[in-house]
Amino acid sequence: MKRTGKWIDGTSPEQPVTEAARSALRLRLKLVSHYLPLAAWEADDDPEYVHQLRVATRRANSALGIFADLLPRRRLRKLKRQLHGVRRAAGEARDLDVLLARLTKLADDSPGPGWEELLSDLQARRKLAQPAIRQVDKKLREGKFRKRIRELVARIQVRAAAAQRTPTFVEAARQALTPLVEEFFTAVRGPLEELAAMHQCRIHGKKLRYAMEIFSGAFPPEFRAQLYPEIEQVQERLGEINDRATACQEFSTWLAGNVSDETRALLTGLLASEAAALEAAKQSFLGWRSEERAAGLAAQFGQYLGKLRVVPAAPAAAVG
Repeated sequence: MKRTGKWIDGTSPEQPVTEAARSALRLRLKLVSHYLPLAAWEADDDPEYVHQLRVATRRANSALGIFADLLPRRRLRKLKRQLHGVRRAAGEARDLDVLLARLTKLADDSPGPGWEELLSDLQARRKLAQPAIRQVDKKLREGKFRKRIRELVARIQVRAAAAQRTPTFVEAARQALTPLVEEFFTAVRGPLEELAAMHQCRIHGKKLRYAMEIFSGAFPPEFRAQLYPEIEQVQERLGEINDRATACQEFSTWLAGNVSDETRALLTGLLASEAAALEAAKQSFLGWRSEERAAGLAAQFGQYLGKLRVVPAAPAAAVG
């Protein structure tokens, strides 16, 4: 059964932030320990394990950043390094899984010369990526990763010497979310013609999205049911752009290598098609994005967070 752990159930606005942090970190880190051995040893049966591991690791890292002030620094640094290793190992394997699945479908739909060499090369690269996940799994098991998770969660406490009381969950939510929201709007309302700018916008959106998942219990149900899907939609559009840009880069790298004439012709066609789809996705996003949409989103966040420092909108020509 797939465990996503997207939402932190059982939290409430007025509970101490330390209690909510324990719930969030316990869930986020347990999901990493759940999916790591599955991704390491059973990925051949279900590639989804690698995908869930990468997502779980990203969410866990986000939670550690959000609640960093409540955690012992040395243990926090070590755990973040471990998660970085897991994410790197899972990231390469997952990117290859996505590309392999996509190209396999294209080959099935439009068979022809060049596919066999292309898919064989991709399958070989995917096989080479798997040992990295197994090595990380072995290392963390030997390091008693699950025990360290329990110890870390048990040591959550307010550590600021000047703190007079433990903040509530909603107070912590507003403090954490406000800068993330402001950074996101600075990015999304700026000029986004270049892929690098879109990539940075996607990163800001991802940080905000993961934080909203953690803090959803601090706000009324509309925060999760209505506002979160709006940010999710932005991420999906930018995610498509990122995937197509990554595919273009991959095809270009292949073309620079030693491949047969048949495979070169196939890759040339794939690159042209992908470049056209990338440009279409970019223009679609720029057309969908508008000052009216951004202002509406900012107003919704303002209902929960109070006054926001809203940056000036991009010039009309840049908005599309």
